[in-house]
Amino acid sequence: ASKLPHNTNPQVCFQGQTPGDVKAFVLNTAEVSALAGSAELDYVAPFLGGTEMLSQTEISSWVIDLPFTDVVEAQTKAPLLMRRLQEKVLPDRTRKAADEAESNAEVLKRNPRARINNHHAGFLARWWQLAYRREDLLAAIAKTDRYIMTSRVQSEQRMPIYAFVSSSVKPADSATVFSLDDDYSFGILSSSIHTNWLSIRCSTLETRLRYTSTTVWDTFPWPVAPSSV
Repeated sequence: ASKLPHNTNPQVCFQGQTPGDVKAFVLNTAEVSALAGSAELDYVAPFLGGTEMLSQTEISSWVIDLPFTDVVEAQTKAPLLMRRLQEKVLPDRTRKAADEAESNAEVLKRNPRARINNHHAGFLARWWQLAYRREDLLAAIAKTDRYIMTSRVQSEQRMPIYAFVSSSVKPADSATVFSLDDDYSFGILSSSIHTNWLSIRCSTLETRLRYTSTTVWDTFPWPVAPSSV
C-alpha cells in the first residue's frame, strides 16, 4: 500500500506529547491543587494517555508544557514551575548530554566520518521543555473543540476503542490522535474496514497491535467523497 496524499496533506494523525521525564513534567492532583490561584496554571494542562483513556473516567494527571524558547522568558513567566524543572530535569539532561558527547568523541576518534547522535544535546539546550512537544499536533487540535483519540498500542483480543476528547486536554505519547471532530470520521475510524486495515498494516509490540501512522493511517483508503445513501 502506498501513502495517499489526501491522508497526509494536511496532517491529521499524530502521536501525543513525549515529556522525556514523566516524574518531573507530569503533576498529580495534589501538586496541581498547590498551584491554585497562580497564573502559572496557564502552563499546566490535563494530560491523557491511551491506557488512561481506556481505564479511567476522570483526569488524574496534568502536564507542564512551557511554550517559551527563551529560558529567561520561561523563568519570568513561570518561576515556580521552572524551579521544579531545574531541580528535577536539568541534572539528568546535563548528565545524558555529557555521556552522549563522550560517546560521540570516541566514535569520531575511530571514524571521523561516522554519523553521531546529538539528540540529548538538543534536549539540554531547551531543558525546560518537553522532549517532544509536538507543535504540529497542538496547532491541529487547537482548531477544534474536540479530537479523536485511541491508544497507540491495542489489544489484539478486542476491537480498538476510540473516544472524543476535549481540545483542552493534551494527549500523551501513548495515544494516537486524529485532529477530526465530526461523527462521520469517528464512524470510519471505528468501522470494521479500518479495524481490519489496522490489524494488517500495523506494527506490533509483543502480540499487541501498535497504530503506526505511516503504515496504517497514511495508506488507509479514506472515503473522501461519500454518497448520502
